[in-house]
Amino acid sequence: MYCYNMQINANIKQLDSKEYKLILDSTRFPVSESHNEVIAKVIEKATNDLKLKFIPSYGKPKERTVWYLDTVEHDFYKNNSFTVRVKKKKKDNGKFEHDVTFKIRTLDKDKTLSYNLQPNSPQEEFKIEEKNIFEEDIISEYGSQFSLSTELEFKEDKYLARFKDAICEDVLSIFPSIKLDVLGDKTLTNVNGLKVQEITYELGEILFEDNIQAKMELSIWYLESDLKKIAEMKPIIEEFDIEVSLKNSDINNNNTENPFSGPSIEVIEDLYKKIQCESIVNLNGTTKTKFIYNYDKQET
Repeated sequence: MYCYNMQINANIKQLDSKEYKLILDSTRFPVSESHNEVIAKVIEKATNDLKLKFIPSYGKPKERTVWYLDTVEHDFYKNNSFTVRVKKKKKDNGKFEHDVTFKIRTLDKDKTLSYNLQPNSPQEEFKIEEKNIFEEDIISEYGSQFSLSTELEFKEDKYLARFKDAICEDVLSIFPSIKLDVLGDKTLTNVNGLKVQEITYELGEILFEDNIQAKMELSIWYLESDLKKIAEMKPIIEEFDIEVSLKNSDINNNNTENPFSGPSIEVIEDLYKKIQCESIVNLNGTTKTKFIYNYDKQET
């Protein structure tokens, strides 16, 4: 069967967050220092120059295996600007869980908001981590994109029950309101047969007196390999993010049209521009999603 186009989301929704992204060039980092320490020093200097209060984080990095699901022809991504990203993580009890993020991302704010990623499935199958999160992504000179996403957490057996040998309908049936231009009986597969190892460092946050909070992190991707330890592997993608959200989502800075405006946002944008000037930044770098979809094993 074909599912066409979109169903208008009746809710008038404001941004939940803004995320400022930068792709880094791993070849420009000093050999003697870890990459998270280098970017932390860059942040500390930039925030000091702008007289911002930066609180560093010293938590343990998160390690996960990441892959995307789509048809062989990439119908979700190419025809619908829709992605299904899986992050497999090991819990303290030794068992595995899968965080699956379903995301629409377009250049058009209204088009993005015309989708509805409200899940409708027995809740014993998964845990809802986030639903219908509306975000503006700023990617250096590429400009802004708008995304709507829902993240569901599956225990390993529940994940395999739904997604092993899955077809498009197995995804579409989770979201009864979404309409995509795709054949429901087409088989889903691991995009380009690629899995990556991801290490994420929480770098810290900037404190503001208003309702805005800004958290920074570094994500490093490595090609999955059983032959090498992470420390011996060369990064394939490094992404620095400033995630800006509201401390209290019930307050919108007294601006019903755009809760993400005002002096704090202006300062964050100044910080973002300042970090862009660092030598470790690659303004023409490939984003993580594009890397997955454009991956050619023969070129690596």
